[in-house]
Amino acid sequence: MRLIIRPCLIAFAAVMVGISAHQSVLAQTPEGRSFDERGQKEILAPAAEQRSDRERALLKLLEGQRHIWKSQRFQTMAGKANALKLAKTMFQDAIAIDPTIAEAYTALAEIAVALPPGNIETAIGLASKATEIDDQNFGGHRVLARLFTIKSGINNGKLVKEFADKANQEWREVTRLDPRNAEGWAFRAALEEAGGRSAEQIAALKKWISAASPLDVQFYARLMNGAELSAEAATLKLAGVTASIGDADEAAKILGGILADDPSNSEAAVMFSELVNSVDGPAARSVISSLEEAVAANPANTALLTMLARLQAKVGRQLDAIALLKLHSGLIWSADRPASSSLFIALSDIYFNLDQYADSAAALERALASRNISAASIGVEDREFAYFVFEKLIHILKLANRPADAKQVIERSRRAFGRDDPFSDDQMISLLQSQWRWNEALALVRSLRIKKPGDISLLRSEASILTMLGQVESAVKLINGRNPAAVPASSIPETLNDAPTADLPARDRFADVLFVAKLYVRSGKYAEGVAAANQAVELAVGRERKQIAKVTLASAQHASGDERAADQTLRQLLADMPNSPIALNNLGYFLVERGSQLDEAVDLIKKALRIDPQNPSYIDSLGWAYFKLGKLELAELHLREASRLDIESASIQEHLGTLYLRKGDAALARPHLERALRLTANPTDAERLKKILQK
Repeated sequence: MRLIIRPCLIAFAAVMVGISAHQSVLAQTPEGRSFDERGQKEILAPAAEQRSDRERALLKLLEGQRHIWKSQRFQTMAGKANALKLAKTMFQDAIAIDPTIAEAYTALAEIAVALPPGNIETAIGLASKATEIDDQNFGGHRVLARLFTIKSGINNGKLVKEFADKANQEWREVTRLDPRNAEGWAFRAALEEAGGRSAEQIAALKKWISAASPLDVQFYARLMNGAELSAEAATLKLAGVTASIGDADEAAKILGGILADDPSNSEAAVMFSELVNSVDGPAARSVISSLEEAVAANPANTALLTMLARLQAKVGRQLDAIALLKLHSGLIWSADRPASSSLFIALSDIYFNLDQYADSAAALERALASRNISAASIGVEDREFAYFVFEKLIHILKLANRPADAKQVIERSRRAFGRDDPFSDDQMISLLQSQWRWNEALALVRSLRIKKPGDISLLRSEASILTMLGQVESAVKLINGRNPAAVPASSIPETLNDAPTADLPARDRFADVLFVAKLYVRSGKYAEGVAAANQAVELAVGRERKQIAKVTLASAQHASGDERAADQTLRQLLADMPNSPIALNNLGYFLVERGSQLDEAVDLIKKALRIDPQNPSYIDSLGWAYFKLGKLELAELHLREASRLDIESASIQEHLGTLYLRKGDAALARPHLERALRLTANPTDAERLKKILQK
């Protein structure tokens, strides 16, 4: 990496001060001193010679700096390089005249990494010489700090402790010489974080926040992947650190202050939302207090209002949350209708979590009304919002067992979005499936495919429904053929490897094979699922696709009974991608299913939930882990939440039904177990559920 050459203003200001000092000393030589002429010459001659060498070296130094300034004005790399070479010669001449001139070594160190190909080791040697000559040489310490930071590997996740320690020591020197140097404190904070020293990191971040606004920001941005050196960036980092060490109150105060000053700060809003999701008990009450103060200071900030209401509801203060949202949504209805709509959505969520579906649906209708969204009129800017609200409304009506009302909302959405928009058809297919009206869903999908023969999502919907109807081989043929209307039945391949995929893009082949693997696993044909998943792994190109292929393979291996292979697949994936939420969750769930290493399982699942807190599968996994641990109240809390978010998962419904059986409530258990039975395509699972229901 090449350092960015900038004029060493501090160093050269010191040089100019040095020249003035020499002139001042010479001017103060007293007249009429009692030396004879010969004796005076003997005394002054060495001083005059020393003065002359120093001045000549300083002039060379200034000439070299002039060439550096000129290099910044050239547009071509050749012009810049030539100017730097001239500067290098001047600095070398300065050292030849006066080897004790530290600034020249610093300047040569910067040039050593600026001139291609860049020699870091030479630069380190030169900068070290500068600081040996003069420990107060700011430029030398900064060059060393930057070079050791590069060598530490802090920007690629593979820290080299030896160089990290050296870098940290040099940044300490930089901040000693310039206590308000933002770059120095920022790198010190990063290095302390890498070393796991939270207290030192927090101290550095606080210094960074109060540092002077930096002019030279490019090195930090380039090394830290575009990160900023602003005080705002430091404040956000400080909030994150305090939250990570469990000081939720301090984190809430910091984030509340940021949002009070800048309600549009999306990063602070996301962090605050994550904090709200993560706290409970005394910590939650402390955060509520901070939020209430922030809301009082800025009552128009809907993000703060929503978070306060969510947290109040989380700790059991649902009535307070409802009152807060009702009050403020009414206050801002006429002044800011979009903001009012967001408060109605939050209100709907609170009612939803209380199983008060009628009130939840009514709040969503108010959200639509606040945006003036009707079946006859919808603006382009409101389209995504309308998709979101209509989908939530349909989902709530399904949960409330009001299919006729859900169908009416779907027809309203069809009029609003137009008949060519796929939203309404997708929702109708989902509604029919939620009622287990598989044949009607299949007929609708096939009729839509005639109109849209190239629609891959409709093709996959048909394959999924066929699988639910016990026709997985027909589903696989459908996917392999890709377009059965255009391919004679006799030419549709019998096996996966015979599929006519030569003319399909590699990405489509991968997606098809992966989908087939999932169909096989869902239907209980595990050997075929493992074979298809292995083929998907071979076809996968790119990190993201390899991840999902390996997760699918692990699921197939686990379902087939090969638990060791499933664990190995996921642990290898996590070694490469330690923050993959789906791999974390699945490994945790597999451990829970076996009833082993439950503490590790809970930790893995919680880590997945920190990354994706609203994922119903992860919430279900944690609830099932608590069930296995005998923590039935916690299990019910999480399993009910998972069921509300996803009513079409057979495993979630079975888990919730099994929980109620354990608690001795067969009346509550039966509807969930019946729903699980109707949602499963696996004959073995279906037989097991039938036996449970017969008892």
